[in-house]
Amino acid sequence: MTKEILVEENVEGQWDRPNIPLSPQEQRMLALYPGATHADWEDWRWQIRNRVRTMADITKFMTLTAQEEKGVIGAGD
Repeated sequence: MTKEILVEENVEGQWDRPNIPLSPQEQRMLALYPGATHADWEDWRWQIRNRVRTMADITKFMTLTAQEEKGVIGAGD
């Protein structure tokens, strides 16, 4: 026996997603993105648009030692 899951498209054209509670770590990370919502956090498209790409992005979230910075820079080689 198979179970059918109905998913409806909302007004904005986005698919409704399950409302999965965020962990405390996820809540802390989401707070670093002003204006971001729980639905954004669950959306893979939002995650791709807001991924960490540069050293400047990394330093928004944490302070790196000189050795760690060299490692990040070298990781692109």
